[in-house]
Amino acid sequence: MSLGRKLILHIGSHKTGTSSIQRALYQNRASLARQGYSLFNQNLDGSERVNGNALPWVTFRLSQKHRIEGRIRLSLADRLAAMPGNVIMSAETLSWVFNDKNIRVFQRRLARHFDEVSIVAYLRRQDQQAVSHFQQASRPDAFVAAYYYGRETAALPRYRAHLGSYLDYSKRLGLWGDAFGDAAVLVRCFEQGQLQGNDAVEDFASTVGLALEDRPPRLNESSGFEQTKIGHLLGELQVPDMAWPTLTRHLSNDGKLLPSRIDADAFYDHFREGNRTLAARFSPSARAAFFDERFDDYPELPQDQWTED
Repeated sequence: MSLGRKLILHIGSHKTGTSSIQRALYQNRASLARQGYSLFNQNLDGSERVNGNALPWVTFRLSQKHRIEGRIRLSLADRLAAMPGNVIMSAETLSWVFNDKNIRVFQRRLARHFDEVSIVAYLRRQDQQAVSHFQQASRPDAFVAAYYYGRETAALPRYRAHLGSYLDYSKRLGLWGDAFGDAAVLVRCFEQGQLQGNDAVEDFASTVGLALEDRPPRLNESSGFEQTKIGHLLGELQVPDMAWPTLTRHLSNDGKLLPSRIDADAFYDHFREGNRTLAARFSPSARAAFFDERFDDYPELPQDQWTED
């Protein structure tokens, strides 16, 4: 018997406008309800998360192969099914799930309750993703990213094989395609000129076919040169979290740690071929490389070291 229910899962990636999308979903709960959708933004105890995400429904564990990885809680499918009508959920923690069995079990449990499941993923070119995500790892609350990328005080993390678990998008999204079918995976390129209206919220609404009428203001959540540099050093020295505000309160938030053009290109080269596979599988009408492969935004020399100034 057809259930006639739809589920939209927004699985990130990190640093691709996820917080803005989640705030917009939360502020548009009434509008979503009129369109037949419930927003799933619950804590494990059923209380509401006012930031609009559902991050706690992925647990984390250390891994020899991946360094750290996420697992979808088995109870999530039933909790989603308990929501009225069609359902929408956003959680970038789902980007940390690298286990095919866990995703397949999740798919089978969802199939009992939903006829149609759409997986929406926004992707940023790997060097740009690593610069931004590694910057986030300099904060005391970003322990997963910090453990994954390490605590180097540079703009780019040193490339190591386990980084491919997250940054090889072809393989990571391939796990979702294998479980839900490639047609269910909606892959969007997080680049200027590729987003509807050059805006993540507008693009997301257009991609899933929903109207988000109330638009929250954009927030700049990036950290400047000094805050990022000191944050990595404090993490490396294992300074207690409670001391961070005192030590960072008066730091400048200007500038940004950037690698050199040649270093960014070399980092990206580890993923170049996989991106062509990604485009052929999930976006055959897109560019063969999926991303713009120009590196003009980087300086000729790295800008991630202390100077006399």
